[in-house]
Amino acid sequence: MYMAADHLVSIVIPCFARTAADIELLNETLRSVSQQSHQNYEVIVVDDGSPLEIAPVIERHPRAMIVRRANGGSALARNAGIAASRGSFMVFLDADDHLLPCALETGLRYLAEHTDCGWTVGPREEITYAGAPVPWS
Repeated sequence: MYMAADHLVSIVIPCFARTAADIELLNETLRSVSQQSHQNYEVIVVDDGSPLEIAPVIERHPRAMIVRRANGGSALARNAGIAASRGSFMVFLDADDHLLPCALETGLRYLAEHTDCGWTVGPREEITYAGAPVPWS
């Protein structure tokens, strides 16, 4: 029988922090991850050569670890995160995204129910910095 709680999910977050706002957005992202109903996860934040120090934010989130690399862009940062991951499943999240509390649980459930699938994608909503839906959504 499939037991979703048994599966470690690796959440990879590339980050290139240039401003204090970037650092606050990263903190919000990590807070949203900490509210997951599926609690068997690790967070790998890849510092892609940020001009600002992001370690103090990472240290506030016990399940997060940091991988540092020279700036090379988000694709190379994601690859570095994959290399550092230990999970059976991967979630790629940007440093300014929020993850809904049931996202990991829902994704794992759908993969278990649809064994012919290799990945899942959930709905998304684009919002402004103020939290309002963007006009083109």
